[in-house]
Formats: sequence, structure tokens, C-alpha cells
Amino acid sequence: MKWNWGTGIVGSFALFCGFVIYVVVQSFRLDVDLVSDTYYMEELNYQERIDHKSNLAAAGVEVTTVQTGEELNFEFPREFEGAEGDIHFYHPSREIFDRHFKIALNESNVQLIKKSDLVKGRYKVKLNWKAGDKSYFQETEVFVR
Repeated sequence: MKWNWGTGIVGSFALFCGFVIYVVVQSFRLDVDLVSDTYYMEELNYQERIDHKSNLAAAGVEVTTVQTGEELNFEFPREFEGAEGDIHFYHPSREIFDRHFKIALNESNVQLIKKSDLVKGRYKVKLNWKAGDKSYFQETEVFVR
């Protein structure tokens, strides 16, 4: 077989087609998780979240997150004593690593969560709680080591 311009063009085209087929097959095999299965419903209720954030801003205090050796401590200020709600750990890369916890404060107004319940990595932590007659929302980022 003689190598000339025509053979080179056909060879290049065949390699390019093979590459495109490989990329298409790999993209179909890739597992893609949505941010939320109920994304559109959450978007419609977004004004509530804005109101809950403004309630938190008006309170002038926030929940602080402290990472100890084996636990994550969410320290609620005295203003939120008796808070009820939930904590959502959103793992951006995989939905299977997401976790939900109900807020159950101890006598020091602290929520303890064991790191062993979480996979190591970066999380967006969404705290949604009610104290008294007002609802609050706070979002922070935590890197679990």
C-alpha cells in the first residue's frame, strides 16, 4: 500500500470518527446526578428561602460550625433555643453521599454529627429550622476531613 495524500486524509478521518464514537459511548456511560429531583418545585418556593434568609439576617446571629476530631458541631445561638428543623449535607459530586439529619439540640444548644456518618469531601450544608414563630435558613460549606 502506497502512502499518499489520499491515504493520509482517509486515515485521519477514520481516527477522528473513532474518537467521536469513543466520546459518545463514554458520555452515555457517565452517571450524571441532578442537583435535586424536585428542582422545579424548589425553584417555585424560592421566595420562602429568601424570606428565611432575611429572618436570619434580621436576627444578627448565625449558626457556627466547628470541626473536631470525630464530630461536626453546629452551635446554635441562644436566640434559637429549642430550634426544630433539618440539616442537609449536599455533596456536589455524587447524590448517594447526600445526608439529612433532624436538628436535635443538646443542653448546650449544639447539634453533634459524627463524621463517620459522612464521606470525606466537600459539602454544602443547608440548615433549615424554625425557632419560635419564625423560620430560618443558612447555607455554608464544610470540608469533612
